[in-house]
Amino acid sequence: LRIVGFPHVHWLPLAADTAHFNAPPSETSSHPPTFVGNSMVEFAARAWNTVRADTQLAPLAESAFAADAVTRENIGKGLAAVIGADNVENLDTEQRRHLEMLFFLEGTRRLRHDSVRALMPHGIQVCGDEGWKSVAENAQPALNYFHELPAFYRDCAINLNFTSIQMPSAVNQRVFDCPAAGGFLLSDAQSGLARLFSENEVATFATLDECRDKLQYFNRDAAARREIVIAARKRILDEHTYAHRLRTIANWVMKYFSAA
Repeated sequence: LRIVGFPHVHWLPLAADTAHFNAPPSETSSHPPTFVGNSMVEFAARAWNTVRADTQLAPLAESAFAADAVTRENIGKGLAAVIGADNVENLDTEQRRHLEMLFFLEGTRRLRHDSVRALMPHGIQVCGDEGWKSVAENAQPALNYFHELPAFYRDCAINLNFTSIQMPSAVNQRVFDCPAAGGFLLSDAQSGLARLFSENEVATFATLDECRDKLQYFNRDAAARREIVIAARKRILDEHTYAHRLRTIANWVMKYFSAA
């Protein structure tokens, strides 16, 4: 944005809506460790249909997945890191957009499905759309974001977080919503977490093996979970609500435009 001429450019993360996600941690848990989220099956299928209808795009997409080139790191670098700069040059804007969309949706579908399959033997469940039935026969129904999810986060022993693959370092909405609702979050170790939370306020894993180990540890230690939730929730209420974000934006507006 700066390169194309915008004089005032700032970054803000997401935040918690405390009108919905705002409760202290529960003394007990009613649900086992759970991943709540979309299976991405339907979204990925639609993206594949679009790409496979283009004889130029289909082989590029198939080759990228076969070569394990659709990674968080490569997507963060850009399309050329996934399919090669020469191939990108031969595509128009719409073709590039279709491939980027496929790599985001199918890449995230595979990441979520592989993670859930690997962790199911360790007692996790999944809640979401019907697409999860192909992975877990006991998949639970989707939860309404506003009316059901806050209470579920609070009453779930461990809420798992697998960040979508198109986000190389940033954190998603769950990082704020879950602790604000009084829930314990075990998240993949996005580097952006360090900009927002201290080490005692988050529980993370870098690999699925580490995730298994921490699932076992935190399943046994409710006190450790509670300590992290309390610290994370305090940080969110002190710094990471949408009221904080709006005040920041208002300050920028006053700084740059009040004279006008």
